[in-house]
Amino acid sequence: MITDYFDPSNNTLVVVLSGEIAFDEVFDWIKTVTPARVPVRKLKMLSDGSEAKYSFSKKQVQQSDIAITELTGRFETIKNAVIHITPIETAFSFLARDAIKYQNYLQQTFSTKEAALEWLLAD
Repeated sequence: MITDYFDPSNNTLVVVLSGEIAFDEVFDWIKTVTPARVPVRKLKMLSDGSEAKYSFSKKQVQQSDIAITELTGRFETIKNAVIHITPIETAFSFLARDAIKYQNYLQQTFSTKEAALEWLLAD
C-alpha cells in the first residue's frame, strides 16, 4: 500500500510504502502526484519504504525512468529521499536511481529517517 500526505511545515510530500508493492502500484500512485495536490514547484519527497517488500522484476526496476517521466514534467525539481532497511529493497532503490536520467530529479537512499531528512532539507 502507498499512502502520502503533504507536510506544510517543511514543504515535503511524505510517502509511506508498506506491505507488498507491485510496479504498477507505484506507477499508478505517481499519476496522483500533481501540483494541484502538492502545492510546490520544487518537490521534496520523503519516501519511507522501510516496511515495503517490492515485487518488481529487475527489468521493471530498470524501467523506472518511464514511471518518472510524467512526474518530472510537473515540477521544476524533484528531490527524493528514500528510506530502506533491507538489502534487497535498498538494491532496488539503487537500480531505480541509476535508471532515472532526468536533470531535475535527484534520489538518494538512506537507512534512517533522520539522515534522509537532513539530506532532503539541505539546500
